[in-house]
Amino acid sequence: MIRFIIKPIDVLFFGSGRPFNLGDVAKSNFPPYTHTFAGAISAIFNLSDPQIIANIYGPFLYNQKDNQTYFPKPANIYKRRKKENLDKIFTIDPVIEEDFMFFKYKNTNIPDEVEYLCLDTTGEELEPFQGIISEQGLRKWIKSGNPDLSEIKSFNEVFEYESRIGIKLEPNKDTVVDEDGLYRINFIRMKEEWSFLVYVKFNKSNTDLLSKTGYKEKDQEGNEEKLENEILNYLNKNKNGIKLGGEMKNAHYKIDIVKDPFANFQFPNVNNSKYIKILFLNHSLIDIHNLDGLKTISYINNGYSNLVIYSDKMKMKKFGFRTINPGTVVYVTPNQNNSDLKKFWFKNININIQLKEKNVFKLESCINFVTLGIKS
Repeated sequence: MIRFIIKPIDVLFFGSGRPFNLGDVAKSNFPPYTHTFAGAISAIFNLSDPQIIANIYGPFLYNQKDNQTYFPKPANIYKRRKKENLDKIFTIDPVIEEDFMFFKYKNTNIPDEVEYLCLDTTGEELEPFQGIISEQGLRKWIKSGNPDLSEIKSFNEVFEYESRIGIKLEPNKDTVVDEDGLYRINFIRMKEEWSFLVYVKFNKSNTDLLSKTGYKEKDQEGNEEKLENEILNYLNKNKNGIKLGGEMKNAHYKIDIVKDPFANFQFPNVNNSKYIKILFLNHSLIDIHNLDGLKTISYINNGYSNLVIYSDKMKMKKFGFRTINPGTVVYVTPNQNNSDLKKFWFKNININIQLKEKNVFKLESCINFVTLGIKS
């Protein structure tokens, strides 16, 4: 698998799928969608057949100073209310009503699909926040531990918004087209030590890709490692430049080969756990109430985004979906066959999207990337 560390050179804009009209203020989405990076990497090769990626993981964030990969922060990690800087973090989980004297779930508007609410029992005034968690912190969270404060970063430690003003002009006259032709876009500017990180497995059955990289399938008998080396050599000859985001801004990438990007994570002992935590590491279209036979008892949703897909080259029309955001945590009861839980261990969970256009199924590798943890 090839690892891309992508360093933006300019401000970036990632569309959120929300309609934009002149006179409005458009704000970049963060974190960006996986297919944004899949499209940007595929465009480097400029092939007639764009289906060159078999699987892609990310985007995650990479910090050059501490040489660590960061993942979306689980939504059940909260901070103290009205505190601009992180001074203390708290973990909240589902609470059974027997823990309360006067509180009963039947007297609330709890959704029919869940049994318990995730409630704060610390006595502090807490609120959710957007952020990321280090690899070391995520390992603790998976095993029912509490991450240290140093292992959590809020979004404002990673990037800042930068506004740009635009005016819609008549090309032939250089005059403003409409009265509301003035608009503002809030771009993001990544801070110096931060880059995006994605892991890519290329499609070795794509003949255009094989030809472009000089890979001779007959001589090398489909050896994936040799193909990755050929791709690595080709990409390093491309001056390591990539166009990223809605405004096609310049970025620079570094690449290397990684056999197992998640080898440092150890599958937890689920036998004595109260319940299993499913963490979504990118935007997802999956129904969190129907996780392949598991019973959902509660969840903390990290919000929703509008996913819109449009590609002339892949002959895709505009498809719009509502996705749950990365960091969403779903609590399920343990399955009798614990080996089934392996399918949620750093895996892309494929789903069927019921549309007539067959090409949309190629999105399977860009959504529903999950891992699991336990609550002991």
